[in-house]
Amino acid sequence: MRDERPSRAVSPFPTLEHLVRPYMADAAEVLERVLGGGASVRRRPEQSGSTATLQEFRIEQVVWGTAAFGAAVGGVVLRDQRLTRAVRDREQRLSPSSPRCQSGSALTSPNRDNPGA
Repeated sequence: MRDERPSRAVSPFPTLEHLVRPYMADAAEVLERVLGGGASVRRRPEQSGSTATLQEFRIEQVVWGTAAFGAAVGGVVLRDQRLTRAVRDREQRLSPSSPRCQSGSALTSPNRDNPGA
């Protein structure tokens, strides 16, 4: 697959593409070894009217997979931050100095003043 290096930029960021192309080509080769099916993948772009080579298609797969992984990690981090914020907000609401907590103090346990009871 090494001999199919794209000679033209296939992304809107040609300088960045030039810098990462060797790494992406290596990742595309690994993907080809793992997934196989190069003959089928060569046929399908032709059938779809695309001019992408096998390596260009595999690089696109790597990019899409990386983007999806990044989105998944971002989702995990955002959900964790949301939980942290919910804990902080709840603790603030339940804090003794909170006006909401002071107004609801009559609803606390009757043995609050007598812990030994």
